[in-house]
Amino acid sequence: MAKAFEASQGDLAEKMMTALEAAERKGRYQR
Repeated sequence: MAKAFEASQGDLAEKMMTALEAAERKGRYQR
């Protein structure tokens, strides 16, 4: 999740969504 956040482009909201989506794909975060 942290790696996805750091590697993503855009504003804070976009970076957070990218990180959450990456975690969700790995099964480590569920909404």
